[in-house]
Amino acid sequence: MPFKSDCVPAEDAVFDAVRHFLVSGRRGTSDPGRSRILWRRLGALFLFAMLHGFGIWWEDILSLYAATGVIMLFCRSLPPKTLLLIGVILFAVTTARDMPPGAIPSLAPDASSRAVPQHAPDATAAAQKKIAIAADFAEAKRSWRGAYQENAREYLHQLSKGWRGIPDTLGLMMIGLSLFKSGFFAARSSRRRYRAVMVIGTVALAMVAWITWQADVAESPTVWGHVIGLLVTPFVSLAYAASLILLLRGDASRLLAPFAATGRIAFTNYLTQSMLMTSIFYGGRGALMGEVDRPALWGIVICVWVLQLIWSPLWLARFEMGPLEWVWRYLTYGHRVPFVKRA
Repeated sequence: MPFKSDCVPAEDAVFDAVRHFLVSGRRGTSDPGRSRILWRRLGALFLFAMLHGFGIWWEDILSLYAATGVIMLFCRSLPPKTLLLIGVILFAVTTARDMPPGAIPSLAPDASSRAVPQHAPDATAAAQKKIAIAADFAEAKRSWRGAYQENAREYLHQLSKGWRGIPDTLGLMMIGLSLFKSGFFAARSSRRRYRAVMVIGTVALAMVAWITWQADVAESPTVWGHVIGLLVTPFVSLAYAASLILLLRGDASRLLAPFAATGRIAFTNYLTQSMLMTSIFYGGRGALMGEVDRPALWGIVICVWVLQLIWSPLWLARFEMGPLEWVWRYLTYGHRVPFVKRA
């Protein structure tokens, strides 16, 4: 869906190169070399996912991205409008699949009343769940070995049901690719459109905050809260992107430089964050799992963010890319690429 070009064009050689290489190719014999490289890139990503999931942190997302990316290889040549339409339908259908019966307005009242307890457990069920979580925490805190036994068990469980996340992830990827092709992420849309996205995203963020508060703090989750949260969360992400784009248009590039550097080595930062957090919470090291309240957790998260915003520009002042980005490119292309910046 091409956007109106009523804004200042933001021609970017890197953006155009990525678009040409990753998303503009056709399937078949016209781009066998490009497809082969993309297959190798996804294969390397899945390898990293296994190392991350089993060796560091079980809530790995890379395996899901790699598996979904394989499907996206066959969709990358679709036009933006088609990608957007299929993506929205796919995401809506897969999200509605998780809707509990009690949240369906047309359901008969007696059926609805029977369905609600299944998704809003009573006090006894909630207490049993807390006991099970406490037992898992104790196992993970006791020792390094206990932590990684629990980690491997959780990751195997996640992999066994990970295929369920592919359809909705595919829908989101299609929406993102449509916006990428259309120039939304290259600041080629209008200021009015970005402001509208910010307003919608702010409302969505307020809804997610209220739903999360009800579920985690008030311990009174709503039947429809989870599904509503899933539906509106993409608008929050788009609002973040729109905000950053408008800031860049306002000549805030120097202010955003640390964020840009952090994004350039996002893969390294993602895995580094997992190592930092498991060092704090896993047994054999910090062993603080289950011992830190929410304000302290917010403080830890903010400290890690600040560290990454500081070290990322310092690293890129000397190196072309992050260390794991370099390894990923080596596995993708089969040869070394420049790593240390030349004087």
